[in-house]
Amino acid sequence: MDPITHAISGAVAARATAPKPNHDLPGPGARTAAGTAAALFPDLDVILHLVDPLFYLTYHRGVTHSLVMAPVWALLLAVAFSAISRWRYSWSTFYGVTLLGLVIHIFGDLLNEFGTQIFAPLTTATFTLNTTFVVDPYLTGFLLAGLALSWWWRLNAGAALGLLACAVLIAVQATQYQHARALGADLAQRTEAPAATVHALPQPFSPFNWLVVLEEQDRYHLTRVNLARRNALEADDDHWIGWRMVAAYRPADDLRWQAFQRYDPRDPGGAREVWYHPELADYRRFAELHAHYETTYRPTCIWFQDLRFRAPEIHPPFIYGGCDVSGRWRLHRLDPVTGNPRPAGRG
Repeated sequence: MDPITHAISGAVAARATAPKPNHDLPGPGARTAAGTAAALFPDLDVILHLVDPLFYLTYHRGVTHSLVMAPVWALLLAVAFSAISRWRYSWSTFYGVTLLGLVIHIFGDLLNEFGTQIFAPLTTATFTLNTTFVVDPYLTGFLLAGLALSWWWRLNAGAALGLLACAVLIAVQATQYQHARALGADLAQRTEAPAATVHALPQPFSPFNWLVVLEEQDRYHLTRVNLARRNALEADDDHWIGWRMVAAYRPADDLRWQAFQRYDPRDPGGAREVWYHPELADYRRFAELHAHYETTYRPTCIWFQDLRFRAPEIHPPFIYGGCDVSGRWRLHRLDPVTGNPRPAGRG
């Protein structure tokens, strides 16, 4: 989830659960500030990007996003807000709202496909509900409406309505996820790939937009579908890029497929060797749907992508690979701006 939506969700949750006015308790303004700050706190792990972008991708949404650690972070935040109030309010009066802000952030991140380490540091395994794209204007809009209603109408009821609308939206998205998976399973049978693993990934612009991936042993078949669309939207290079992106999601009965190989088909053995090289260990943990991106030369580099993050009309992010440097494979990342290889890793 994007930081703006996280911040609003913390504020709305704080206002929806605000107690009746009491001189011994923080007022709605102080609760809103505490809830907002707590809902932003987990993304402080962005500082991992300063170590290395891949280190950030591998360990982002780790201990700061952990349900195991949430009570500890909530306590630290509660003490900080008590200090900010010059100890007018005890830390215990802030603890509930800071814990709520942390939990609603963690839940928000569980909705999208990136994955969240909710049991860190006990395990680095990631979990996802896989219902919602990382930037969802509908979800953000409902939260904003709830926040506005809590200011202009009724504190608790207005915020609660915003959260209820979000819950209904997520339920609709979960239903669409099941429909997308069922479509993928049917397509696998019809394309004579019954053993393929079906993946359905939420996409931007609409809860009906999905990326369906059929995963076989060494290849993938990928298509973009809008489950509510009856007629395809045609677009060519002369159309605005936004329109081309929307049109990429086609009706279920008029799909276009793309094929991807896990390894360079010209040298699958060599590409496989690079993929399993110790230098790429962190990227292997991150890239759940890895596929060959391209092979470049001078120096020789074999690049991989994660198909979870392919979007229409946009250069795919998170391109990493191995480059032959003086006869040894070294981890590099493909610079999205220059297109040149750059050394990666912490060592």
